[in-house]
Amino acid sequence: MVDKVLLVQKINKVEYHLSRVERFQQMSREEFSQDQDAKDIVVLNLFAAIQYLIDIMTHMIADDEMGEIAFISDCADILYRNGIIDKEYREKIKDIVGFRNIIAHQYGTIQYKIVYDVMQNGIKDISRIIRDIMDYCNL
Repeated sequence: MVDKVLLVQKINKVEYHLSRVERFQQMSREEFSQDQDAKDIVVLNLFAAIQYLIDIMTHMIADDEMGEIAFISDCADILYRNGIIDKEYREKIKDIVGFRNIIAHQYGTIQYKIVYDVMQNGIKDISRIIRDIMDYCNL
């Protein structure tokens, strides 16, 4: 059974980091591209929010014995197979995890136009995934 107290703590961390990113959503793409502090704050907080989301997913999957995780992207397939997320969000989780991997492992230069797009659109996706998880866990 999922440790709901731990889950809520991690969800609160996701929400905190997303709120730090939301402060910059009013910036135009041009303003964002020229503000190194904004770029750093957004990248760091997106990374943290996504990492907490990964922690939540792996915790749920392990505690509820939903399946084996070979790669973090497997979380999306396992949550989909267990009816927690729909097909659209299965793909979005894979994209989000891929974005996190680019930041974490520095696969080339971070493309801030992608960071800007994630800031503008990806936050809604992460929030939706969190809501689906909360629904599943009756939180």
